Amino acid sequence: MFTLTHAAIHHLRCPSNRVIKTSWGTMAGDRRAIFIGLTDDSGRTGYGESWCNFPTWSPWTRLAAFEQAYFPYLKNREVTNVKDFMTTMTRAFYGVAVQANCVGSLISELCAIELALYDLEAQSKNLPLHKLWFPNSNTTETEVYASGINSPLPWEDINAMLHLGVRIFKLKVGFGDEDLPNIKALHKHLRPYNADL
Repeated sequence: MFTLTHAAIHHLRCPSNRVIKTSWGTMAGDRRAIFIGLTDDSGRTGYGESWCNFPTWSPWTRLAAFEQAYFPYLKNREVTNVKDFMTTMTRAFYGVAVQANCVGSLISELCAIELALYDLEAQSKNLPLHKLWFPNSNTTETEVYASGINSPLPWEDINAMLHLGVRIFKLKVGFGDEDLPNIKALHKHLRPYNADL
């Protein structure tokens, strides 16, 4: 299908004063994102993201993993089937990830590679990515969900998302006695908008 000739990593930062409360602590300060680009022998570039919001040092562990391990592995590799390629690559790195107790990071990093490879496959077939995965779909839009909703419930943000047409909301739980009242209150608030959790 294609041969990988180049890989690049993009570490992006968005300044933020907002503190996000989670069941395991808080996320404060800048929001960061790690994107990778894989280029094939036809000059196409596919992109993928490795989630790195938490812990705060995760962008730097992602950078090291991609630059020191994954990118050298990917250089000049031929990809004929993305699923088979990813199975082989996962086996190549799984043992060391278990030994280092970093399987979660491995999964996030491999997801970025997998997405970039599927992006390349879709481009090679001149298809939008969703048509590669859902060839019979006539949809031209993708529904989004509102995230970052935790206790206390941010009603102003929730209402702003409803106003924009968002109809699916992801509520963080794990706060103990606050969870059930929050679920009930948010569910009741969303019902008139034909929205849900």
